[in-house]
Amino acid sequence: MGMLGAVPLRALRGAALVAVAGLGAAAPATAAPGLSILYTRDAAAEAIHDGASGLAGLRAALRQAPAADDVRWLTARRVGKVSGRAFDGLLPAQMVRLLRSGMAQEGGLVAVDEVTAQAFDADGAPALASALEALGPDARRVVLYVSPGVMAQVGRADPRAALPRSLDPLLGALRRAGSVMLLAYGGEGAPLDRQALGTFLTRWADRWGEDRSALHLVLGPDRGVGQDEVWARARATPAGRAILANGASAWGLQTAGEGLAWLRARREFLAAPDAAPPGGDVQVPVGGGLALSAPAGRTVWVTFARPGRVVLRLVPPGAVRGRVVAKLPGPVVGARVRLPADVRPGPYRVVAVARGDGLRDAVSAEMQVRRPPGGSAGLRIAPAGRGVRLWLAPRTRAVVRLVPRGERRGRVIAKVSGPATAVRVGLPPDVRPGRYRVVVVALREGARATASTSVSVRRSPS
Repeated sequence: MGMLGAVPLRALRGAALVAVAGLGAAAPATAAPGLSILYTRDAAAEAIHDGASGLAGLRAALRQAPAADDVRWLTARRVGKVSGRAFDGLLPAQMVRLLRSGMAQEGGLVAVDEVTAQAFDADGAPALASALEALGPDARRVVLYVSPGVMAQVGRADPRAALPRSLDPLLGALRRAGSVMLLAYGGEGAPLDRQALGTFLTRWADRWGEDRSALHLVLGPDRGVGQDEVWARARATPAGRAILANGASAWGLQTAGEGLAWLRARREFLAAPDAAPPGGDVQVPVGGGLALSAPAGRTVWVTFARPGRVVLRLVPPGAVRGRVVAKLPGPVVGARVRLPADVRPGPYRVVAVARGDGLRDAVSAEMQVRRPPGGSAGLRIAPAGRGVRLWLAPRTRAVVRLVPRGERRGRVIAKVSGPATAVRVGLPPDVRPGRYRVVVVALREGARATASTSVSVRRSPS
């Protein structure tokens, strides 16, 4: 966490980096449920330790190096620390030596600050897992700070699907450590909103397994919303409350007032650790809620019961992707989608794919697109002096071309939409004398019609 948020580690040199835990004074310490890490300046740490009138402080404390000597935190209560970047490219044996060196710095615990997907990639994550395995029981002395990026990547992933290969080995490595600290803030140290945090923590807990005692939460500065709201966001799901109960941590608090606000919010949570916060729990998206009605004629009805976007494709036999015919924002109930008029009759598969909140759902239905009753475009054309007259049925679009003798396509001289009754289309004034064909191609709900007539353009009397 040295470079996270608005207070980078280099700005905290000389500050108190404090780990508060209900572990008693026994040494050497081991990471365990109940561990809470406060990553704060001296004033905030001292306020949390000492408390205030009517507000009991936290006295059992482990202090993380580097930190100045203080009677509150003797050497046996300090935690060594190594940079997560230092692990990049190391072999498992080298990682073991680095972790043991950190343990020997202070009272027996070592924190890795922090675990990123870049440092612990497809090679680094298995190496970390092997190193923790080689530590044996001493792996319980290892505390891993999970970066906001990894926290979000796992939290956004669809819980019904396997994690990407870039993340799954890392999650396996994290499970071998004594304590795993999930950072509950994003860029610039801003607290995550209630929906995002509730979703992330629920999905982390679901993927972690039955024993979640190693999971802890690190809460940052309130950025103006108040510590009560920061804690309310963290406890807005059963998973969040369970992780908070394992021991909450703090980072980035600077003043005694901030420390006491954190301490009061913690006390309020511990008074009713199973209770939902004011405003109730957030609803964590679990997927589903996407449906297509039985398509009829040239119409499909779409329902999507959560936020996101639905892309509707029409796939002909033998094709894989087909054609996008609609994009709809969710939630939506019974949205009517009409197929484009130029879709030809025949069998199709309608495929709807919905994405949102890291979830992907797909449904499909068979559809027989038929030629509409009376599918003729109602097209008729007749010469009319230096031009033609045009008749079109309702919901018909027509393109009018002037084709000189000996040519095939000619030039577009008009576009007309029905209904049209005896609408005159004049020839352009620059048309040279000669014989031409006026060709009309009309589309109506998939029906295509063509009509033409001959016209003669005479030279104007001089």
